[in-house]
Amino acid sequence: MMRVPETNAGAVALAEGIGMGPARWWSELHRDLTEPVTSVPAPAGLAVASLGPYYDAARWDEPLRAAHNSAFADHWGSVPASAEAWVHQRTGSRAFRPACSAVARVADGEIAGYVLSYEHDAATARTGRRDLYVATVGTIAAHRGRGVAAALLAHVLQAARDHGCDTSSLTVDAHNPTGALRVYDRAGYRLNRREITFALPQTHP
Repeated sequence: MMRVPETNAGAVALAEGIGMGPARWWSELHRDLTEPVTSVPAPAGLAVASLGPYYDAARWDEPLRAAHNSAFADHWGSVPASAEAWVHQRTGSRAFRPACSAVARVADGEIAGYVLSYEHDAATARTGRRDLYVATVGTIAAHRGRGVAAALLAHVLQAARDHGCDTSSLTVDAHNPTGALRVYDRAGYRLNRREITFALPQTHP
């Protein structure tokens, strides 16, 4: 498989020339954080809270990993994250920003949804602007359609504004089965560019 910008005609032609076809489309979205964030209340029976300012790995890593593996079990290309991969790729990263990440829980503490966000210092140094990258938005299947993601995103975006971020960005599967594009549009994100994953015919979903 190969993933290329939709506007890169040469790369698209190369993929098609070796017999690949489009398997998935990805939307890169941006939001200007100078624009105000509309508060979204948590759904009934749920509470939304930040994972910071200081992240408690002993408390959160395993519940979050279990929630992630459940939330993404039906997503294209997703595989369960091991404990080691979770820390290495998610919460152990120097770019992880727990104060701008959040969790939604029911009264007994069970996780209904979560958002993990990152800020890359190298990008900030290069552009002079602080961008909060929302890497993962997950909602457990039993809680979908209740506005969990909307409440989490509103919480995270307000935190990003409060911490001085200029923009927020994310990349979403344009064929996401959970209606994610509509959620992000309502949160104020707008399309910046699209990418296409090309694959050989036998690897198409």
